[in-house]
Amino acid sequence: MFKTNLTQILMVFVCTFAITAANAQTILWGTGHSNPAIDSIGEFASTDSTLANVGWTATAITPNANWAWSGTGISAGGFGSGSGLHINSPSLGNGVALFDSDYFYDQNIVPQEAKLTSPAIDLTGYRDSLVLVKFYAGLRDFASDSNVVRFSKNGGLTWISLDVITALGHISNGAASEGFVTFNISSQLAGATNLTDCRIEFYFKGDSYFWSVDDISIETFVPTFDLALNEDNPSIVTLGSSDLPLDFVNDTETSWGVNVKNSGFVNLAAAAAMLHMEVYHRTGGSWVFAASDSMSLPAIDASLGYFAYKTTIGSANWLPTDTGTYRVTYVLKTALVQTDLNNDSLITFFRVTNNNYLSKVPTATDGYPFSDNALLAGLDGTDLPIQYELGSMYYIPPGLTSPYFLNSVKYRAAYSNVASGVTQSVIQARVYRFSDANADGFWTQQVSGPDPELPLLAVGNDTFTLAAGPAAFSTGEMSLLDIDNLTNGIQLESDSFYVVTLVQENATGLRNATSQSRAAFIGVTDYHYESTTDSMPSYFIPACLVRIATGNGTGTIAANTWYTGYTAPSPVPSIGLVIEKRNNVAVNQTTVELAGVEVFPNPTVNQFTATLNLDKASDVRYILTDLNGRVIDIKNVKNVSNETRTWDVASFPAGVYFLHVKANGVTTTKRIVKN
Repeated sequence: MFKTNLTQILMVFVCTFAITAANAQTILWGTGHSNPAIDSIGEFASTDSTLANVGWTATAITPNANWAWSGTGISAGGFGSGSGLHINSPSLGNGVALFDSDYFYDQNIVPQEAKLTSPAIDLTGYRDSLVLVKFYAGLRDFASDSNVVRFSKNGGLTWISLDVITALGHISNGAASEGFVTFNISSQLAGATNLTDCRIEFYFKGDSYFWSVDDISIETFVPTFDLALNEDNPSIVTLGSSDLPLDFVNDTETSWGVNVKNSGFVNLAAAAAMLHMEVYHRTGGSWVFAASDSMSLPAIDASLGYFAYKTTIGSANWLPTDTGTYRVTYVLKTALVQTDLNNDSLITFFRVTNNNYLSKVPTATDGYPFSDNALLAGLDGTDLPIQYELGSMYYIPPGLTSPYFLNSVKYRAAYSNVASGVTQSVIQARVYRFSDANADGFWTQQVSGPDPELPLLAVGNDTFTLAAGPAAFSTGEMSLLDIDNLTNGIQLESDSFYVVTLVQENATGLRNATSQSRAAFIGVTDYHYESTTDSMPSYFIPACLVRIATGNGTGTIAANTWYTGYTAPSPVPSIGLVIEKRNNVAVNQTTVELAGVEVFPNPTVNQFTATLNLDKASDVRYILTDLNGRVIDIKNVKNVSNETRTWDVASFPAGVYFLHVKANGVTTTKRIVKN
């Protein structure tokens, strides 16, 4: 859906939570304890590769799925071993405890539920102390219902719990995070009469993907306080795009903000700290002050990961009016004594373009969209990804006085682990215009067939070279063809939403059964687009949209699903839109037909053939569409004058289709009947 709570201010982010050694006082149990036997329990230093060897009890609540000792922390499932993701705990070499949900899922063990319980822990004498449980967690989530750590002061009769996903920063579906987690248990110990049988327990319920824990300890701590700005996750991106045309600057998408957490052990009271920001514009080689704003922060609990705080600057207060690069500086201010002042400031940048470029990711020095990672759909059990579509939604604000045209799409992609014999992948750009066809305020997603609320307007094609060897990035750009008018570029309408995607498909699988790739990995960078404002009450602009169709390798689709990224940091595709302001100049469209094109047999049942005979050699483009203008196939041929080309339509539904042939600047369209 494109709907969300647009007035929400606080949202949790994926993060890594680290505790400095200065905050620890005394280790009461587990990792770091002076007794090697107790230390080995926290480090899972098993001598026989079992959890029982170091005193932990693994209990499978549903059959055949349980916690196990692992020497690598790597899942054996399709979304673990193929990705290389593993826990990076300090004592990984001694082993970790792993719940390999993705592997169990691959074995058709669904649902799954299990718990891992520590041996008895004696905390006698610490009922009036400040005590916390600390452990290292590595977790990749998709469809889990519960990922919690529990503590009991009475042998398991009663428990208190902490959600690990929240503690690590609210991991979004499919995302991974790891780091130290702290669990303050002081309130449970206070006033207790018997603390000889305390327990720690890790509990999982659901399915997909995996969870590892290691380096578990119980420690006393001294009260400390520290606010931190997150340098690992980008701040709330300004203006709804990292690069925004000057005429597109609007108060609908404008918001500034940053991710803040309390990394100490003392909760922050409301209004005890301020977030201050300043905006500077690069002018004449110098940074010139443009605007500033401050906001009082609400109460922030300790050890709960990063939250986003949005300032009120923008909208009616200030908007950039000049092109160029802008610098935004954030500073935390408080009268309270902090343990670390070096993490109280952060600088980010955005760019206002001269009405020629729009992108949700920054532009690299080579003029193409920046990328620090890349994605390609993986195997879903035994099903292969046969279609992969990745893109973003863009908002065109109202009040544009001149027509703007989207002419081409720039992108960055990579190749890695390429299957033998595969040398290239065709990447198609698609431009949709969102239309709320049933006026329900939602994107009514269609799982198969053309989506009536995402009518296709323009397409482009590019061939991306896949090479053997280590992973490497490359760039590409493709011109767009308006499929209705068969003209270059498509006009962008004011106050409209457009979805621009990159699509790859391969009937035998974009990856093979051993996860070797037959397609490009589309570049992405982790950015956080918070939300639009109340001037658009119904629609939210996702910075990341993904469609994955899977099958058995024969071309038959088993599943076809859209996914959207909303509030958490999303892997935003490395796509840049090259636009042009045409100053009300009308676009002349030729009505002259291309001679020398014949199609037969027509009507047809299984296939049809097109013959082409030109007076002079030309680059030729074939576009096959259905009756509604949906593009079925595009083929580009270089420098030909005579050609014969055949299309297999045996699997097509009966009906009317159109073959558009463009050469020498002229286009002809042939009507084809499929019986």
